Amino acid sequence: FDISGGDITDSRFKPWRSISRRTFAIWLIAVAGLFAIGGWQLGLLTSSDVNPRGLAERLESAVYEVYCGEYAGTAFAADLDVGDSYRTILVTAAHVVEDCNVGERLELRGQSGPLSAVLIAKTPGVFYEEAPSTYADLAILGADFSSTKLKIAREINRGDWAMAMGYPWDQDQYLSFGIVSDQNATEVFVDTALNEGNSGGPVVNNRGEVLGVVSYGFSQADLFEGNEDGIYDRAEGITAIKKIRNLCSLPRNLIQDCSMYP
Repeated sequence: FDISGGDITDSRFKPWRSISRRTFAIWLIAVAGLFAIGGWQLGLLTSSDVNPRGLAERLESAVYEVYCGEYAGTAFAADLDVGDSYRTILVTAAHVVEDCNVGERLELRGQSGPLSAVLIAKTPGVFYEEAPSTYADLAILGADFSSTKLKIAREINRGDWAMAMGYPWDQDQYLSFGIVSDQNATEVFVDTALNEGNSGGPVVNNRGEVLGVVSYGFSQADLFEGNEDGIYDRAEGITAIKKIRNLCSLPRNLIQDCSMYP
């Protein structure tokens, strides 16, 4: 008998015919799951609260080594509105440029090589002459070159993530990490590992916003030096960074509105 009913049948082997609907469904779910996991991991990479590699790349072009006489420290380009007609405003610690005079041109070193900037203003006095908790220890430099500029944090909280970049012991743009331990009206205290040469450099949060400027650290050797009481009320290994709002104490009222800064 002719069971084909006159229709032509295809007798070639087709592998997918041997796969049951249940097996195919399981395979499809597995593939969808792999894509979902991959998307989730990609989302973590792009929306993570902390991306040190990305932050480091942002800081590299904004952080410089600054020289004043025989001393060297760190400076960084900041997104600050200063009245002077410089293309880039840099911030550093006053004690780094203590031996240089306002109006003097200082040497800088960055990713693009040697540069220079003019010392516009600095807080008066000698570092540690006053109690560190009330000493601003900040200076501003003006430069004619263009630079990446770091934004200033509008909020600072205990436990905030804190990353520093600087030139400790003349090393190139070293990174160190920690958290905000405490703060007062003029200073933020971090447990980020910092050394001589980091002074004047930025400490930023997880968004790359500047929390403050590296000023001084606490150690056992400091316990009987510095302030009137002869003792610091901070633990060893903690570093004080100066709040940007301290720039309002600079001469000439360079920063017009400090109310936006914590």
